[in-house]
Amino acid sequence: MRKWPTLVVAATVLAATLPTGAFAADLPDPAPTNVQISWAADGSAQVHVTWAEAAARPNKIAVRDLDKASNVIAAYTTADGPDSIDLPAGLFRHREHLQVMVAAGTRDGLTSPESPSAVFDSSYPSTKIDGVSLAPTGLTVKAQPSPLQDTTPGDPLDDDGTIYQPTYRSSQGTYALGAAGPAMEVFVPHPASNYTFWLAGHSRWGLDAWDNEVVVDRPRVTVQAAARWQYGSDMRVTGSYGRLLGWYQPRVILQARNSPASPWYVVTSDVATNEGNFVFTFPARTREYRIAMANSITNSTNWTVFVGGYTAPVKTVAYQRVYALFTTPTVKVGQTSNVHVQLNVFLPKAQVALQRWNGKTWVFVQNITLTNNVGWAKVTGKTAGYSAYRIYSPNVTKDGRLVAAAYSPNFVLATVR
Repeated sequence: MRKWPTLVVAATVLAATLPTGAFAADLPDPAPTNVQISWAADGSAQVHVTWAEAAARPNKIAVRDLDKASNVIAAYTTADGPDSIDLPAGLFRHREHLQVMVAAGTRDGLTSPESPSAVFDSSYPSTKIDGVSLAPTGLTVKAQPSPLQDTTPGDPLDDDGTIYQPTYRSSQGTYALGAAGPAMEVFVPHPASNYTFWLAGHSRWGLDAWDNEVVVDRPRVTVQAAARWQYGSDMRVTGSYGRLLGWYQPRVILQARNSPASPWYVVTSDVATNEGNFVFTFPARTREYRIAMANSITNSTNWTVFVGGYTAPVKTVAYQRVYALFTTPTVKVGQTSNVHVQLNVFLPKAQVALQRWNGKTWVFVQNITLTNNVGWAKVTGKTAGYSAYRIYSPNVTKDGRLVAAAYSPNFVLATVR
């Protein structure tokens, strides 16, 4: 769809004024001669009209739309004025067959037949973007003039001075992006995070026009994950890139690597909500994570460009969960109780440490060997009272990745007499 900027124009639209009550032959004055039209010499968007007359008379100058048989605008000169006038071209643009009609007369009526100029059109150029490519710091846009049928080829007002104005719109407003010129291929150095760009054709008919636009989204993607998650539990990576201008949902790719020296690989992917929010849930592992989003360029009515990239990595450490208890939590002095230990990380062989609280600090009691992540030990109740114990499991490696050390919750042995 061709885009026309909103413009308020004050112009008098008049019905074609023809002599009434008499034929042209009955009018007292001869028609003006040699009606000529051209662009104003100062280069402005004004149509310069001249004519010749044998005697000084007031004149009516009308621009007539021949397809509608009506006048678009009318202007008047006095008898002591020059036989010329400048008419603002913007008041009668975008028409296919026009003529300037000059006659002797005033607002009250004509005193001579009308004399016509050459027939001309007031069509003005539009543009259509037909190519977009991305560069590291911006994008290159190629356009071409939209097909425009010249209904009066070779008329005096054919305008060969068409220029093209790069323009963009962001949340802050609409701005020209550099000066207008003849180039139909321009480099756009990303003037905003999200913006809409177009290249408007501009001629002396005065109205910028364009057929399509480039909608560009360059969001700032954020990603969050907790620094520690229990191994095997469902961890969450969340983030957002905000609402986009373009009506599409780019794919969000979660990548991971096992160490800063190892390569990145894909964990999963999904599309975000309309607000640009995303959540990934999966079993916790010790890894670095980042979000990757690919560049994309699509072309339908308008072009849509998504500028992707990578977030900074975030690191999550998976830690063990250690289970431990006394199978007989109350014993008599001199009796023993079994300590049952289990890790949530399946390992063929592992070793953990049993520790006891001595009232001031934790002290080492003994090592416990685990087979297939389960182990046992015996503790003797030596004096009556209560003793707190815990298990410490050091860092282990599972599938080539760290599972961080952890302590079990405290568990108590009661010794009675």
